[in-house]
Amino acid sequence: DMIDVLNENPIVRSAQVDLLGVQEFSVPNDEYYEDHQKEMYERMSIPEAWDITTGSSSVKVGIIDSGVNISHPDMTDNFLCEHKVTYLGFAEPSTTPHGSFVAGIIGAKGNNSIGVAGVCWNVSMISIKVIDYGSFDNPISGIIQGINYATAQRLPIVNLSMGVYSDTDPFADALKNFDGLLVCAAGNASLDTDQGRDGKNAYPACSDFDNVISVANCNIDDELDPSSNYGANSVDIAAIGTGVMSTHFDGTYAHESKGSGYYKLFHTGTSYSAPFVSGTAALLLSKNPNLTAVE
Repeated sequence: DMIDVLNENPIVRSAQVDLLGVQEFSVPNDEYYEDHQKEMYERMSIPEAWDITTGSSSVKVGIIDSGVNISHPDMTDNFLCEHKVTYLGFAEPSTTPHGSFVAGIIGAKGNNSIGVAGVCWNVSMISIKVIDYGSFDNPISGIIQGINYATAQRLPIVNLSMGVYSDTDPFADALKNFDGLLVCAAGNASLDTDQGRDGKNAYPACSDFDNVISVANCNIDDELDPSSNYGANSVDIAAIGTGVMSTHFDGTYAHESKGSGYYKLFHTGTSYSAPFVSGTAALLLSKNPNLTAVE
């Protein structure tokens, strides 16, 4: 045929049938996506995943953090509830911006014409409130109680954008009992978590549990952020966590400076790398509900 004739011609490098079907990957209509999220999401091939699935409300994701504004207009449809741990001798942790920002990366409602698009447009998130972010008086027992709650609820995915620089037997025991996937931030101390420093290490990022994914922070050019912890054996993956935009706990969006408030700026840190992985895991599970945590 003509294709064969052309390919036999020495001046023709290659000839093939011109196929139809060129299409753009899924593009949500969220207000800030085009200017503040698109380049970052495309760098991580997230729109390609959206052509396969945008998630499912049957997939549950626990967010162990500082609490979330579950009434935020861009997240309320994707939240089941909030659980608050009980401290003995400690005041109840207050809701602060950290948890809401993390939650928006995982599951802000996508393609709803407002705000931002989360990685997983349709998901059932559960806020597990364990800390007062920014305080150094948070007991490790809060995180342990959060993991135990996730175990009791049989949550398949948990995001832990925090950690401690020491491990404890109760912490390790809680992880051993958890059968789901735990996605944790590697930490922001420029630390090699294969080695630790001064006898301390970032935990659970340095743990060797098969169902724990430790996430480092890179920029849009795949360069490790200078503040990010790292480790050839202990860190499993890096995701963009530099200059991220997401939901703010006051019902708006953290993307620009309004006055001197830090929490109105783009955010940077492994705390914001981890939820990209958690959201991706939720997409995978929505496509194949039979996947195990290790898979």
